[in-house]
Amino acid sequence: MRTDLTHSAMLWLTSPRLALRASRIAHTLRKRDISASVGPIFDLAHELRARPGSPTGHDPIDELQRLIRSARHRRAESLERALALGYTDLPPEDRKAFRRHLGPDAARIVAQLVRVPDPNARIAGINLARDLADTGSIPAILPLVEDDPSSVVQAAGDAIAELAERFAESKEHSNSEAAPGSAFVVSSILASCDRYPEHRIVGVVDAAVLVLDHSARKGGLGPDIAQWFATTDQAVRMALRAAIRRAPGRFGHLRAWEMLDEPELRQSAIDRLVSTQRDADLELTIAKAHLGLRPVRRQAIRARIRPAHLPALLPNPDTLRLLSDDARRGYPLWIESVSPHAPTAETALECCLSDPDPAVRLAALRIAPPGLVRDFAFDPDRTVATSATRRLLRFDRSEQDGVAIEHLARSPHEAVRQLIASYSAGPKASLSMRRLLACDRDRAIGLVRTRLESNRERDVLGAISLIHRLDLQQELTHDLLALLDRAFRRNDSPSWRIIASVMGVLPELPHPAVAKLLAAGRAHADARVRANAVEAEPKRSSVKASSMVELIKPACDDAHHRVRTSAMRVLLRSGHPPEDTVDRVLGSLADQDPTARAAALWLVERSVVELRPVAGPRWADLAARIAEIARGGEQPAERARATRCARRMLAEMRSDHPSSSTPSPSARIRRHRVSKIHV
Repeated sequence: MRTDLTHSAMLWLTSPRLALRASRIAHTLRKRDISASVGPIFDLAHELRARPGSPTGHDPIDELQRLIRSARHRRAESLERALALGYTDLPPEDRKAFRRHLGPDAARIVAQLVRVPDPNARIAGINLARDLADTGSIPAILPLVEDDPSSVVQAAGDAIAELAERFAESKEHSNSEAAPGSAFVVSSILASCDRYPEHRIVGVVDAAVLVLDHSARKGGLGPDIAQWFATTDQAVRMALRAAIRRAPGRFGHLRAWEMLDEPELRQSAIDRLVSTQRDADLELTIAKAHLGLRPVRRQAIRARIRPAHLPALLPNPDTLRLLSDDARRGYPLWIESVSPHAPTAETALECCLSDPDPAVRLAALRIAPPGLVRDFAFDPDRTVATSATRRLLRFDRSEQDGVAIEHLARSPHEAVRQLIASYSAGPKASLSMRRLLACDRDRAIGLVRTRLESNRERDVLGAISLIHRLDLQQELTHDLLALLDRAFRRNDSPSWRIIASVMGVLPELPHPAVAKLLAAGRAHADARVRANAVEAEPKRSSVKASSMVELIKPACDDAHHRVRTSAMRVLLRSGHPPEDTVDRVLGSLADQDPTARAAALWLVERSVVELRPVAGPRWADLAARIAEIARGGEQPAERARATRCARRMLAEMRSDHPSSSTPSPSARIRRHRVSKIHV
């Protein structure tokens, strides 16, 4: 009190006009004319805080200036505090101006107001903290829930619940990094919860639910929730369970999802999630459905759901279209959480087919039944269509799936076309068929036979590939011969591709007509058929080597380079190549046709071991020509093939000089020691 009188006297001595203005304003405030004093108080506070400056010396004049400055600041603070006492009575515009004027000093004013004996002053402090959204004021407001009168208690409870929601928002925006003082806020709220049987203010318990995120529940910001819950009063536990059931807003639903991890609170959390009476509540629940991916949470929800609950838990298509992006993306996950196999849920997924967001369609695809997967494969988005196609190819395909796959071969997405193209001849098809052969061989053979009789070329070629890889020629001999007969009769481009594929398995068929069919293949109009027939001839077990050579030699003079190359490779492997083999190869390597050069490079690369002794001294000519193509070929693919071929030739030459690659005895000893060290 004496200090205030000193400062007041100093102000009257140094700034009498400012002191007079301050006295008049204080008189006005005592008359409760708050609104008329807002502007004058702001102006006077600014003038009181103005210079004289801040000298650093210690002479009497400097000390006097410090006293003057202190007196002015103290007077400004008292005026601001006097105005804050009537904060509740100010209009919204003046409240906003007052908060802007206080700036960082607002928290200090709140801390002072909540300790003032006048109930109206404490309510003013509570309202100021709410308007400032100052979560750091929660510990200062918490004692007021046990205050008197009831108006202060009610205001304190409402403010704590509101500030707790702001606390959760700030925690979310900071990526769960706790701000300074967060641990004190959480521990203060839990301490006030322990006193719930005395004050019975539900706002405190609601605040506890909102601030107990994952890090807080695991002891990151205070006591571990499991330990605290085990030691607290039974009335507090019941109040906390009730608070979870009524937890409002987005963070209420978020905490309900997270509380599924706590055994003591799990049932209340499930009630909050599934007992939704409004579309807004259901939307908030679905938006956080990704939190239900944890098995412990999902199992708890499924155990609670009954078929009669599903219509209320799954929004209709009209409502779904109006939901937020997060809710629509979480909708398939919500279906998977509540009941993934219910017919109602499968029907509800159909509306996701037309959703404009690809992320929604992709999420729906994860749990879609086979019929919907077929529809998703034609999605305009490449990622959705590719994922659906992969799933479609894993199923035991029906006739409808076969039609869809045939259409998908002309998909606008290149990735889908590549999947379809590689499936028929890929290992996945043979793996699934191998499994079926092991458990139901008759059914597997029937499926392959059905594909052989199909009108779709892709199915037929895939079946021929399966027969070859799974050694089913014995059981499907007559079907293959009938297929070959039909293909010869049609005599069109698709039938030629089928004939060429059958030629690869024809020598393995136990039938006397094989030789005649191979001869027909060697005389066919299509070069691919002739080449495959030439390569298939040595695979016949009953043919003699001399007879085979006589049959193949005419193909060395074929008009197409592919047939000539295949014939020369067969003869090289049989040990009876033509005398002019090297000349033929060099001629093809110098051909103007790039496909002829590619065929010659393929021949040298695949037959380098057989070609080396045949070439003799002309091996160097072959190597020089291939090196020339590797350096100056027209296309990158041609240069790459020539480089591979040159490496194969170099490896063959090194194999003739084992001394250059065989380590000496001392080197072998060193390698042995090193290997022992590594072992």
